[in-house]
Amino acid sequence: MARSIVGVIVGYLTMFVIVFASFACAFVAMGVDQLFKPGTFDPSTFMLVFSCAVSLIAAVVGGLVCGLISRKRSAGLSLAVVVLVLGGLMYVFESGKSAAPSEPRPADMSKMDALQRTRKPIWLTVANPVIGACGALLGSSLGRPRSASTPS
Repeated sequence: MARSIVGVIVGYLTMFVIVFASFACAFVAMGVDQLFKPGTFDPSTFMLVFSCAVSLIAAVVGGLVCGLISRKRSAGLSLAVVVLVLGGLMYVFESGKSAAPSEPRPADMSKMDALQRTRKPIWLTVANPVIGACGALLGSSLGRPRSASTPS
């Protein structure tokens, strides 16, 4: 039981670190005009695709770590449930924000100021936890030791 709990916690922390590091590198490497659609606080198409890809990769790696630590299928399922529940909470917080159109983004705005005003599409708030849960299940199935099969 303790192995499963540790596996879920370490798997989730692994996911968090990968997502945080990936976005930090992207934000440092890219300009404001690549991060956002021109003149708006809406993420660019590249950033939307990048977000989904990073979510999947981080979830598979986190699920793999969880499976290697716990050695149980149920731990991967627990990690997927944690991802869905926390993603559901994010949806609740994001859907409470105003859907009013944002003001135009000034050309000379810093990355940090622009990032604080980002308007993430609601579909992404729903898609990321689903992608994460599927990736966690996939990764945890890769991380479980295989039982030796007997030759026929």
